[in-house]
Amino acid sequence: MKRSKFVILLSFLFALNVQAKEKTDCFRVVEYNVENLFDVENDTLTLDDDFTPEGEYHWTYFRYRTKLNNIAKTIIAIGEGTPPALVGLCEIENRKVLEDLVQKSPLGKYNYRILHQESPDARGVDAALLYQPDLFRVISADFITVSTDEVKTTRDILFARGIVPTGDTLHVFMNHWPSRRGGEVASEKNRCYAASLVREKVDSIFRATDMPYILIMGDFNDYPDNKSITEVLLANPVPKDMCCPRELYNLFRQFQEDGCMGTYKFQSEWNVLDQMIVSGVFMRSETFAIRGEHDAHIFCPPFLCVDGKTGSESSPFRTYGGTMYKGGFSDHFPIYTDFYIQKK
Repeated sequence: MKRSKFVILLSFLFALNVQAKEKTDCFRVVEYNVENLFDVENDTLTLDDDFTPEGEYHWTYFRYRTKLNNIAKTIIAIGEGTPPALVGLCEIENRKVLEDLVQKSPLGKYNYRILHQESPDARGVDAALLYQPDLFRVISADFITVSTDEVKTTRDILFARGIVPTGDTLHVFMNHWPSRRGGEVASEKNRCYAASLVREKVDSIFRATDMPYILIMGDFNDYPDNKSITEVLLANPVPKDMCCPRELYNLFRQFQEDGCMGTYKFQSEWNVLDQMIVSGVFMRSETFAIRGEHDAHIFCPPFLCVDGKTGSESSPFRTYGGTMYKGGFSDHFPIYTDFYIQKK
């Protein structure tokens, strides 16, 4: 009799465990520098003349539509049948291209919403966030202007707050920091300034919230071990042991240290410009969690690579090589991270 009760108890506990696992959902977040997603119209207020039918790149409506479909194909492939919860995009021209992407491409059936604002960038490119409204209920969206004596026209930083299915608040920073134009050393202070603006906001979140969920992502135009990331933003490598919930950790530093893969290739050398940085609470949480660095990925299937070659010898299949149209996707590989939600 006792044995029967013991077996029944084990079966009950096993059933509870299975149910708990069944309630765990993947909250996938993507970041993608899509390389010059311009419409074909000439904006007289920005330097977009090259991306018109008469411009240097002969940017036609057909090429624009191909680009939209390529981006949609990539996002859908990353989702593996389920649309990613959040998609951060760099190098998009305006709201129109975002609306075309989420309404007139294969993404149209996934009901993405848009967070975007025109920024003062001289070329007219911005950062934006696409989101699934049932997975990220927006509370607020602010845009942080990055302006220095040397860089008066660059991309705003998007700062959004939203409620995820656990009921927790997720703080998201979507970045595209100032470029390395003029040289890495000479331009470093511009990226350090952008980092200081994000860090200032992060500190205010830490002061207001005991265990905040913070996600900082984008194309930083710096590497995970550069000053802007490590000394100004204060993003640490993920430790082997316990993470501090009130510290920031760079999930993509592992790829820079490994050196075999990156998100952008320059002079045959891989660089990790696209990164995701999180607060340590994700590594301590039981309801909204990251299980480790292995949940962070660079997405580089054959269709995104030149000649279909994957691995360290690959290169992103870009839209243009110089001014020659290649018909590819982007000069960056996208990245994504899986967060796991335990529904309450």
